[in-house]
Amino acid sequence: VLYTSFRGSPYSIENSEVIDHIRSTLSSYARTSSDGVTFMIGGSPAGLHDYQSLITSKYDTVYALVLVGVFLVLMVLLRSLFTPFRLIMTLLASVVWTIGAYVVVYQIWGGMSTEWLLPIFLFCALMGLGVDYDIFLVSRVREEVMKGLPDEEAIETAVKATGTIITLCGAVMASAFGSMMISSSLELKEFGFVLCFAIILDATVMRLVVVPAIMVLMKKYNWWMPFAG
Repeated sequence: VLYTSFRGSPYSIENSEVIDHIRSTLSSYARTSSDGVTFMIGGSPAGLHDYQSLITSKYDTVYALVLVGVFLVLMVLLRSLFTPFRLIMTLLASVVWTIGAYVVVYQIWGGMSTEWLLPIFLFCALMGLGVDYDIFLVSRVREEVMKGLPDEEAIETAVKATGTIITLCGAVMASAFGSMMISSSLELKEFGFVLCFAIILDATVMRLVVVPAIMVLMKKYNWWMPFAG
C-alpha cells in the first residue's frame, strides 16, 4: 500500500489531473508487467474525482435532451417553429451572460474555483423558470393577435399586461435564491449568486426588452409553422 499526499487542496483541478496521471502511469506499468499486478487508487479525493467525471461526462446528453424536449413541447403549444427556437436562444444567452458575470466576480476578483455542479444546475433551473416567463408573455401576445390586433399592438398590449407580474415574480424568486449568498458556505454563495443574477436578467432585460424587440422585428414569422392549415 502506497500513501500519497497532495500539495494544496486534494480537491483542486490540478490535483485531479494528478490522479489521472498516477492512474495512467500505473496502468502502463501493469501492462508491461508479467506478474498480473492490478493497481487501484482509493481515498475520498479519487472517489470524488471519479464521481465528478461520471456526472460531467453526461452534461452534453442532458443539454441535448432538455433543449430538444423544450423545443418540441413549445412547438406544439405555440404552433410555431421560430418562437421556440428564439426562446431557447434567449435563455441560453441569459445562461452565458450569467456565467460571464460569475467568472468576473468569483474567479477574476475573488480568485475562487468554480463549483463543478454549477453550470448544469444553472442551465436546468433557468430553463424551467425562463420558459414559464416567456410562455406567459408570448401566449398573451398570441391571444391578442388571434383577436385581430396587429403584431406591434399585440406585443405592446401583452408587455403592459404581463410586465409587472413577470418582474414581481422574478423579484420573489431572485430574493429567495439570493438569500443563499449570506451563507458561510462558498458553494451556497455561488449558487445563490448565479440564480439571483440569472433570474433578474431573464425577468427584466430579456423578457421585457430583448424578446419583445425580436418579436416586433419578426412580426408574422413569430407564428410561422410549415404545413399548418
